[in-house]
Amino acid sequence: MAAGRDNPQAALDVYENEAVASHNHGDILVYDDDWLTDFVANYKLKLQEKFGIRHFYGISQNAEIKETDNWYQPMLKLEQKVAKDQTLYPVARLHHLIFKKTKENLL
Repeated sequence: MAAGRDNPQAALDVYENEAVASHNHGDILVYDDDWLTDFVANYKLKLQEKFGIRHFYGISQNAEIKETDNWYQPMLKLEQKVAKDQTLYPVARLHHLIFKKTKENLL
């Protein structure tokens, strides 16, 4: 965001947990992984997996090349390979956490 969209203030707002909005999706709520895991534990959900999404895709600002299969298919393969790499997880643009109901919740 800071470099790719030439907007360091927006990146700083996200970093400092200030209110952020998207033109396409409205308000963006940013949750810490640990806070979210603790919150859903109240509903007897347990963290099963976590994925980092968009490690590298957004680095290139060349929108034209992103529409070509010669660029997109290898980038997709790269993103899929690093999605579960926990050493790269912190630098992913998005974090996807998968929770599962515990047995106690099924009764």
